[in-house]
Amino acid sequence: MKFAALADSIVDATRLASAFARAGHETTVLLHEHNSQQLEPSSALVLDADLHGLSKLDSRTRLQNLGRNLRHSQIAFFKFDSSLRRPWDDLFATLEASGRDKVILAAFSPLEGFEVRHGTVFWHGSPLHRTTLARDRLNPVYDANIPELLEREGLGAVALVRDITPSNLETALENARFVIVDGGNRGDAENLVASVPNPEEVLWAGSANLARAIGAAFAVSQPDELENVDAIAPTLLALGSSPHHFEQLKTLRASGLKIVSFEPSEHGMARAIEEARIALKIGGCVLHLESTGFGLPAALAKRTALEALSETIAQLSSNKCFEHLLLCGTPIAAHAMRRLGALGIHSDPFTDSTHLLAPNPHRIKVRASSDAPQTLLGAYQLLAG
Repeated sequence: MKFAALADSIVDATRLASAFARAGHETTVLLHEHNSQQLEPSSALVLDADLHGLSKLDSRTRLQNLGRNLRHSQIAFFKFDSSLRRPWDDLFATLEASGRDKVILAAFSPLEGFEVRHGTVFWHGSPLHRTTLARDRLNPVYDANIPELLEREGLGAVALVRDITPSNLETALENARFVIVDGGNRGDAENLVASVPNPEEVLWAGSANLARAIGAAFAVSQPDELENVDAIAPTLLALGSSPHHFEQLKTLRASGLKIVSFEPSEHGMARAIEEARIALKIGGCVLHLESTGFGLPAALAKRTALEALSETIAQLSSNKCFEHLLLCGTPIAAHAMRRLGALGIHSDPFTDSTHLLAPNPHRIKVRASSDAPQTLLGAYQLLAG
């Protein structure tokens, strides 16, 4: 196995899988609850640890169990949260399980607005601890300097590489267990991968941006060798009702896409399915979850709405109404993918197709994004051809 990667959610797992698949690698996504199933050989294995809501002890135990898969790979990868809201214990547990002794940590991700300067993570030009993340209700960010944060943990020497060169990386790896890399410009990830002397001897930690660079460095086919498509491939997008999603909705509506809004009731689902089916015959369609209401408690209302949206997507998929599926946001992506997995729904492979191992292995196409409105439109245009 060439690559093995660990992610804390199904959304991040699909992002990593897409990165490897785009470089031509046969990629499998494995849900943690099916870890004991027999796997067919593949070039890349991405494991969804599904850590959200777990205690630190339970997270550590799960990562150690899943992380053993990294020992049998040429390249070991850990999806690092550039927003610094996940505990450091996740990284330490994965490092211990991976069989590696050192970590290269690249928290920069230009497409998502993250860069690292002097070891400090910036988001859209501001240090993380001076953004809205400082007021995050569950995991507020008080300090964004990664070397200082790691040194406080006291689990090994830390080095900062500000200029990405082979000699600087080699020196840092000789003297430290944790190597933090500055970056954020286009091409920094590719430069980093090319500059590490022995890439198979370290645990790589970073975003899907870094995974794309690693996949391309070991590519089996050129990422730009895409199939030419004359017609628009029917593509379904699914959005929630948050203020952020409303901004995305305006951009998508302005592009001419059909917007289908519905409430999570039997009548609302039936109407949405019919309207979406008609729209998908000529191109793309956006399913917009308009409300989670009905006076239910907040948590129950949200779950009911997500289940209704997932069931609507599943019925459209069963009727072969779309070829590509673009999901926006972690809750929608997680519910929809697991619903499709439970049904064992198949669709034809395309450029970014990945295997999702559920009760029955099957191919689905998923893009999950909470990026800027224009980025989401661009992802749709790429999928639709």
